[in-house]
Amino acid sequence: ETYTSKIRGLDALLGMDSSMTITKIHPSLNELYGIAKNISDGILAKLDDTVRSLEEEKQKRLDKLHHLGKALINMWNFMDTPERERQQFLHVTNMLLVPSERIIKTRSLTASIIQQAEEEVKRLGQLKASKMKELFLRKQLELQEICSKSHMEIPSPSEMENLTHLVESGAIDLGDLLTNMDKQIATAKEEASSRKAILERVQKWMLAREEERWLEEYNRDENRYSVSRGAHRNLKRAEKARITVTKIPALVDMLISLTRGWEEERKKVFLYDGVSLLAMLEEYIILRQEKEEEKQRQRLEKKKAAAEQGNMPLSPRPGSSAGRVPSRRISGSFGNTSPTNRSVLGSPSSRRSSLGAQQTGWSSHNPETQGTPPMKVGT
Repeated sequence: ETYTSKIRGLDALLGMDSSMTITKIHPSLNELYGIAKNISDGILAKLDDTVRSLEEEKQKRLDKLHHLGKALINMWNFMDTPERERQQFLHVTNMLLVPSERIIKTRSLTASIIQQAEEEVKRLGQLKASKMKELFLRKQLELQEICSKSHMEIPSPSEMENLTHLVESGAIDLGDLLTNMDKQIATAKEEASSRKAILERVQKWMLAREEERWLEEYNRDENRYSVSRGAHRNLKRAEKARITVTKIPALVDMLISLTRGWEEERKKVFLYDGVSLLAMLEEYIILRQEKEEEKQRQRLEKKKAAAEQGNMPLSPRPGSSAGRVPSRRISGSFGNTSPTNRSVLGSPSSRRSSLGAQQTGWSSHNPETQGTPPMKVGT
């Protein structure tokens, strides 16, 4: 009776037909057959083996449900599954909290319960894989954004495509991949923070270079001082640009110092969009020196040209009399007196006036004629 009682309890728990199980051991043990019970040593051994087998099956199913219950809880937590969707399988997850000897509820370890739990785990697994792929892509974009904002080296597209292919094919564990992505993101954030002070000055340098280029174009414009719309505004900008340009050398020196310190501390090259920042700064210094030398050369050429032009004799204008030496008469008057002047000086009226003046002057100054009364006519 003890054996048959255990068999009935275990079969009820496992969802099996205890009557069939007992009949297989020996028909006489099934009361439905109405046969006298045969309790031989062989039958007792079979009963003992059956009980042991059912207990092993119970433990096997219980272990399987424990595994499925843990999987359900992990996926529920990962996907933030609402409580109402969890209710259907709480009887599975609750077994994790109950000792095996206290699990006695009928049909609590049936094959159908295990099958339903397996199907749910499979469904959630597919959903989780889809969610994890989306999460992987979001983390991938997050990493690229961090690198892009800090002008750091971005993982190559081919590398990311390979990872995506491995994720889609299931050839790589998504959990491990996401953990690795989290580590990369944390490393990128830390490096971005260490680059912040340098990048702020790089931005100032870039803006100053734009003003420098604009000022060079402005200085080449021959009409920059003309009275036109916007000329005053450009003049104001040029004044500010000149002040900004004068600060570039000190800014470049500061950048070089900070970058070298960063590289010594990190034991790596400071890359800006894949190019060494120190190389960029050194190239700029060389270009700036070349421009200054070119400006100096042009200034010297202008001075030389101006000096040579100042030493040249003045050339007379075509048709002018500056190159002819005038002929002088002994009296000192120029021999090129115009006909008009000659006619004025030699006209009869002028000669008469001159003569009359001489006569009048003369009579007025002749002492012999002074005091003589005028003669009367007809006396």
